[in-house]
Amino acid sequence: MFQASELQTSMIETLEAVEIEKQKHHSTRMEALARLARLEVTNGELAKSLAREQWNLEVQVDQVAQLREEVELKKLAQDKYRRKLTKIQKTSAPPVDEIESLRRFKLEEEIIDAEYTLTCDRIVSLKDK
Repeated sequence: MFQASELQTSMIETLEAVEIEKQKHHSTRMEALARLARLEVTNGELAKSLAREQWNLEVQVDQVAQLREEVELKKLAQDKYRRKLTKIQKTSAPPVDEIESLRRFKLEEEIIDAEYTLTCDRIVSLKDK
């Protein structure tokens, strides 16, 4: 009878230990699932952020292309005005209106060049990010 009692006590202790291990396993599993869920949320947020930054980059690349086109058009216009100015200088003294027009054009060209440089710097900054 002593052995049966001892065996029963040992069996109860073993069952209690098994139950404790089941609870630990369940707890660890739940922690792992919670961590996985947090990681999935973070991954989703990062994916959205990446998509947003890629969109912003595409917009800025389009702006750069547009600015380049504007610069090219301004350069063509500038060449036209230079040829016209040279022709006028050869024939007579230039009218004040044409000189002022050329000065305004030069100022516009400098502004566009500055905008182009700023946009290129922003693109480099975004690429670095």
